[in-house]
Parts: sequence; structure tokens; C-alpha cells
Amino acid sequence: AASSSRGRACWQLRWRAGFSSLCPMTHHQLAPGSLIWIRDEEEIWKAAEVVSVSGGDIKLKTDDDDQVTIKDTDTFHMRNMDEYTEDGLSILDDLTMLTHLHEPAVLHSLKLRYDIDRIYTFTGPILIALNPFKRIRGLYDD
Repeated sequence: AASSSRGRACWQLRWRAGFSSLCPMTHHQLAPGSLIWIRDEEEIWKAAEVVSVSGGDIKLKTDDDDQVTIKDTDTFHMRNMDEYTEDGLSILDDLTMLTHLHEPAVLHSLKLRYDIDRIYTFTGPILIALNPFKRIRGLYDD
């Protein structure tokens, strides 16, 4: 019960702080094959998969097939698994349905939706609108 309430308190702190890393994941929660987001100078967040955890080092393989080692004290977040249907990649209309809701998950979901011209996204009762910088055929047609 104590760890459950600590996790809930941690979530509330992160939510109030705008998805900051007040309660980062720990290396004890990682296993080879875990999907995570790591900080990146160019892309802000980069997708990676845990290869191994040893002492304070976490060896990763990024989606670009680069090998990276981070410290267990570095900031990282768990990554949501992309879900596919017979129609292709499944895109959620409401971000509160994400298993892991934090800055990299929100940015990734918005990017996926933007790439397929779905510029309106809900986060609970809040509507997020992205400027497409182009005309989207059928967006406002009857």
C-alpha cells in the first residue's frame, strides 16, 4: 500500500509540474527489452530499447540502431507500445488513454497524429489543436 500511495503521489507531483521528471523511473524497473524514451540534444526525446542493466549503467539500442549507455540517474521515461490493427497504426483520439502519460509520450502521439493530418487531439476535456501550416482537404467540409 505504501508503494501504491507513493506512486500516486509521484504521479500527482509530475502532473502539477507539467510532466517534469520529479519521479523518474529507476533502473530496478527495467529489464532487457523494455522500451524507453531518453533525452537527446537534437530530437529532444529519442526512442530506445534496453539491452542490459548492470550496476548503474543501462545499455540501450536506439531506433536508429545506435548503441548508447546511460546512467541510472539520467532522465528516462517508459515508452508506450505502438498498436497496430488491420488498418495500420492505431492512433488514440484521447491522450488520457495512453498507458504512460508524460512529455515524450504526448509529443510522440501528437507527432503521429500530425503526420496523418489529424490535428485535433483530446487530453480529457482539453482539446489540443496543431497548426498544419497547410490546407487539409475535407477537414471542415460537410
